[in-house]
Amino acid sequence: MASHHSWHFHPSGHPLLDHQHQELARELAHLEGLLHGSVDEALLLAQLTRLDHQTRAHFRCEEQLMAEQHYPQLAAHRQQHQRIEQQADALLRQYHQGQVSLAVLMSHFLQEVAAPHVREDDADLLRYLQARARG
Repeated sequence: MASHHSWHFHPSGHPLLDHQHQELARELAHLEGLLHGSVDEALLLAQLTRLDHQTRAHFRCEEQLMAEQHYPQLAAHRQQHQRIEQQADALLRQYHQGQVSLAVLMSHFLQEVAAPHVREDDADLLRYLQARARG
C-alpha cells in the first residue's frame, strides 16, 4: 500500500497553474485516503478515471504555458508527461486484464510515477517560472 505523501505544489505565480495544482493535490490526497480504507473498487476506479482526465488536461495547459514562457526543457517535460500517460494506460490495461489489483496499480502509480514527477520535473519548471517572474 502507498505511504502517505504530502501532495503539496509550490506556487508558480501563474493563477491557473496554481489552481490546477491545488485541485490535483486534493484529488491525489483523497485518492490516497481511499486506498487506506475499505472502499468499493468501482468508486476507486471512478476516482482514478477522474484524476486521469484532470491530469491530462493539466498537462496540456502546463505544456502551453511552457511554450508561452519559452521553457528550455519543454520537449523533455512533454516527454515526461507522455511517459506518465503511457504508464497510466499500461497499468489500467493490466488491471482490466486481471493482472494487477486496482489498489496495487494506484499505489505504484502514486509512489513511482506521480510523486517523482512533482518532486523533480515540476520543481524545475516552477523554479524557471519564478525566476522569469522576478525578471
